[in-house]
Amino acid sequence: MHTIRCGRHIRNHDSPETILRLKQLAPRLHALGEAPIFHLLSELAAGADLLPTLERYARLPAEFIRVNGGARLSRPLMAIAGGRH
Repeated sequence: MHTIRCGRHIRNHDSPETILRLKQLAPRLHALGEAPIFHLLSELAAGADLLPTLERYARLPAEFIRVNGGARLSRPLMAIAGGRH
């Protein structure tokens, strides 16, 4: 049995069909890049339903996202103490 934690919920996804679907979605989701994956994980951590959320993200156009700079997370800015007021 595969147990997946989503937010505060625990859901069992052990049917052969679900396992196959998760395996099919994995490469599509991976191709999106780190920023969309971050947003996906944020939604799941907030309690979104696993499979519908994965399916929605898997339909996103990975190439379009990458070409337009949306695949990478922005790097944090550093504040310097004593700057202009």
